Amino acid sequence: MHYLKMIEMVRINFEGIRSCVVIIFLSFLIYSCDASFKVNEEFISTSGDTFSGFTIDKIVVLDQDESGLPTEYSEGETVWLVTETTKKGRKKIYFKKVNENYQWSYSESPELFDILPIEFEIGSWYHITGLEKSGSPDYQIFIHVLENRDFELFDKHTPRR
Repeated sequence: MHYLKMIEMVRINFEGIRSCVVIIFLSFLIYSCDASFKVNEEFISTSGDTFSGFTIDKIVVLDQDESGLPTEYSEGETVWLVTETTKKGRKKIYFKKVNENYQWSYSESPELFDILPIEFEIGSWYHITGLEKSGSPDYQIFIHVLENRDFELFDKHTPRR
């Protein structure tokens, strides 16, 4: 009888371990599917779903935290990426090339542009919003254009309240 109890305990422990392994695997799978973004002067790309639209604001930074992330800023002109939702999306959007099924628009204008109608200026800041990460569309990227035209990137995820 004692031997049967030991076998039952081993079986129960094995079931518990198997459940833990499944939970760890699913957590890893969910975490690894999280989108990442790459931004430079030529394009923005994502490892996640295709782009459904986002905005780029030229901003004036008034204050930053210790890491350099803008905490206070005023917005200037806003450009929207507009997509034909019935068409196939893309994971890479070029700023200075035509992107099939996508166009650009200023926020207050019905005019559409095939390429991004603004230039990234040295020393200026830009704010990209409307990106989706971790299932939330509140992911933001701040860009500071350096003297050598490299992009210094700061990202921020603002959870929904």
